[in-house]
This record gives sequence, C-alpha cells and structure tokens, in this order.
Amino acid sequence: MTEHLTGIEARDRGVTELCAEIAPAGYRVVITHEAVALEDLGARLTDDGPVDGSGTPLWIYGSSLPRDLVQRTTKVQVHEPFDPDETPAWFDHRFPRYVSETTVPGRSCFSSTSLAGAAAALLEEYPGVRFKDPNGASGVGQWSLRSTDEIESVLASVAADARASRDLELNDYLAHFGFVVEAEVEDVEAWSVTVTRTPDGCYSSFGSLRELSVETTDQGVIQNYGGTSIVMVRGDPCELVVLPSGGVVARDPVAEDVRLAPTPGIINAAQRYIEGIRLWEADGAFETRANVDVITGTVARRDGSREEITAALEESGRVGGASPAELLAIRELRKDPDLAYAVRSSRHSFDDAARRYADHARTVAGSHVFWDGIDAGFDGKYVFIGAF
Repeated sequence: MTEHLTGIEARDRGVTELCAEIAPAGYRVVITHEAVALEDLGARLTDDGPVDGSGTPLWIYGSSLPRDLVQRTTKVQVHEPFDPDETPAWFDHRFPRYVSETTVPGRSCFSSTSLAGAAAALLEEYPGVRFKDPNGASGVGQWSLRSTDEIESVLASVAADARASRDLELNDYLAHFGFVVEAEVEDVEAWSVTVTRTPDGCYSSFGSLRELSVETTDQGVIQNYGGTSIVMVRGDPCELVVLPSGGVVARDPVAEDVRLAPTPGIINAAQRYIEGIRLWEADGAFETRANVDVITGTVARRDGSREEITAALEESGRVGGASPAELLAIRELRKDPDLAYAVRSSRHSFDDAARRYADHARTVAGSHVFWDGIDAGFDGKYVFIGAF
C-alpha cells in the first residue's frame, strides 16, 4: 500500500523552518508528531522551560512529558474512571474533575467489565452512547450503540481491533491504554482552539477545519484533512474576546469564506482544558502547542429532555495541519505590536482546487508554500500544501 507522506514531509520541513525563524538565537527547535518523552530528548524541565543535556534551551513544538506520564495526553484522561481502583499509575484523577463542566458526559474504563458497566449505566440515562479508542483519530476506532443488547457484539469488535492493531487481548489493551464511553452528541459542530507558547510569548487561535473526499488507487475514496482557517491573538484563549463581536472572515478563493466567531462557551471550554494541562508542569510536563478540539451540539436523555452543550473532547500536543497558519499568524503579530489579531489559513488540496490555491498564495504577502506540484504519494495528483 502506498504511503501518502511526500507532501506532508515537505510541510514538516517548512514548519521546522518557521519555528527556527521565530525562536530566539541559541535555541534548538524540535517538532513533535506525538507527545514525546523528555528522556528521549535527553532533556529536562527548568523554571525557564526545557533544556537539553548541554544546557541549550529547547523549543519543543508540541507536548513533552516524563516517559511514564505520556499517556495523559490521550482522550482517556478526560473522564473520571468507572472503577477508580483499575486506573494505571499515570492517570491524573484531578484532571477530569477540573474539566468536568466542559466535557461530554462519559467515563474512562480500564477493563472489559468496566467498559460494559459504564455503557449500561450511561444507557440508562441516554438513548445512545459511543465507545472511543484512545489510539483512534478522525472517527476511526469508534462505535455507537443504543441498547445494552449491543454491548457484547461491540466489545467483540473492540477486541478484534486490539488484536489487529497491537496484538493484545482485550483486557491487556484496556489495562494499558484504557477506553472511553460517552453519551452520543447530535447536531455536532467542531472547532479547534490552539495555544502556542513560543520562547518569548504565548498566542491563542480559534480555527475551523475543512475535510475533503479524495479518490485514491489503494484505498478508494478517503476523507482527508483539507486545512484550517484561524484567527490568532496574543495570550491565552480568554484573550479571544478582543475579536470583533461578529467575528472575522478568512477569505477562501475556492470554497465559501469562513467566518471565525468563537462563543464564550467555546473559549471557556478550551481555557479550562489548557489550565488543567498546566497542572501537570509540577510533574515535569511541558506543552508548547496544545490543540483542543471543542464541539457544540445536543445531548438527548431518555426522559425526553435535551441539553445544548459545548465540550472539549481532547487535545493533541504536536505539529498539525493548522500549524503553518498558526506560525504565520504568530510571525505577523510579532512584527506588528499594534495588530490586535491575525487571520491565516492552511490548505491541503488536490488537482484543480490545488492549482487555484497555489495561484492565490502567490498574491498574498507572507504566504508559505510547502508543496505545489505532482505528489507521487497521492497517486500522482497535483497537490498544494501551504498557508496564506
């Protein structure tokens, strides 16, 4: 099977270049594709941030933690455990209590008995629940069920996935990684809030992402990330209140323009999550890019009532598709101290749309193009990856 990586690798090289441009002289830049163990970098955390073994200051663009705490960065950490006696040593019981008012109703489980028990308990109150694998992404590793009669068959599917992906039996998989059960949410809209800490400042953005359907030879039609439009401000997410009351518009030369207007609920959910992560700094964790997924939607109950919710689902402390737009916006804010906010977009697009984005990027000052041309990794499609 072909790996679709060529253009993405070009993007990562470009992200590294942008980070090096933003970092002060004397800093070593490391970008992460997942939470990285400080020990693997030969790094340690000081009052001024991470340094390597020689004392050189590091900008680890992403998430770094002591090795035995790395799994705190998964969605399992969001909810209180169904059985507290089963939780592994890395689990932080403070965190789910801290964010409980801004999350979807749910439980984290570390055995098949707890997974079945949590599902049955939630189904007493909610007409539908969802199982979520902490190692899944973009909807992969999720199962919906609406009756306790379905629990056994869903557990069998979870067990099959555990064997296929990690060669582990179900209870071994659950004891190590855990699993999430949440109430089903309807009418979902998804947003992202990112906090980026550079060595000399903190910035927050609110973003809306695009998804594309792409036809490939090996995998048929797949859903592919298409980019993110963001508005960036200085400071923590609470500073997003400086935006105009109607939000701001990110122009798009191919699709509809994107209006970026974060609500107080979205800002609060992201702010609470970030504050919870920072509690881990006392344990040696350090996050410089925290991308928090926030949804709005409706939760129905069996008694017929319905509740509108705004909830933080999880965060990813790593370089991502929105990183180019965020870094360009940071660069813009650093150049102009009087600028209240900056609007930028990243795009990962194909064929005719890719050519139109490439043409547009050439007209926008400060754009950064990572890939513009034929990408053999995507079946020879014309691909554009860049930010403008």
